[in-house]
Formats: sequence, structure tokens, C-alpha cells
Amino acid sequence: SWWDVLDAFPLFISCFVCHYNILTVHNEFRQPTVRRVNWWLRSTTWVATAFYLIMGVAGSAYGAKCTDSGQVQGNILLDFNNKDPLLLVGRMCLAVTITLAFPMLTIPSRDIVL
Repeated sequence: SWWDVLDAFPLFISCFVCHYNILTVHNEFRQPTVRRVNWWLRSTTWVATAFYLIMGVAGSAYGAKCTDSGQVQGNILLDFNNKDPLLLVGRMCLAVTITLAFPMLTIPSRDIVL
């Protein structure tokens, strides 16, 4: 449905929003060759993938034990009771992450435009 598309849209935006940072990273290399940049891209992508995979599996395992139904739905934060203190910590960490990531998105685009 269209609501599902609108729910997924921010995920797609956040996946592709930092692609223009590659130019600044490329300029930071002493000898920026295609091989070195490709190695850097692959290695950082695999590290991030492994981190997200570990956190996702750990969160699903924790959520299956702590939810009333014993199952985890699509958004694990919606499965918990709103008064759960651990959930509050998770939401606070998510808010801090999003807030601190904003300059990382705007500064490179400002540098490109100016």
C-alpha cells in the first residue's frame, strides 16, 4: 500500500544520503587511486553490515524474550511497553544519533554548493 511506501521512504533516503561524502574522503587520501578508494568503500561497508547484523540479531533475540507475545514484529520499538525504561534509553539514543548526524549531512553539501 502507499502507507507502506511512505513508511519505507525515510529508510531509502538515509541509505543514500551520504553518497556525496565520497568526494571529501577521496581528497583526504595521500594517493587517491581507484583501487584504494574501492578497498576503503568495501571494508567500511562490510564492517557496518556486520555491526548492523549483530545488533539486529541481538535485538531480535532480546525482543523475543521480553515482549508479551514472544514475537518481534517489523519495528522492534513498537513491540515493547511504552513505560519500559530500556525502551526509553533506546529511543533517547536514537534521538541523539539522528540529532548528531544532521551536521554530517549538511556540512558536506554546504561545501559542495559554496
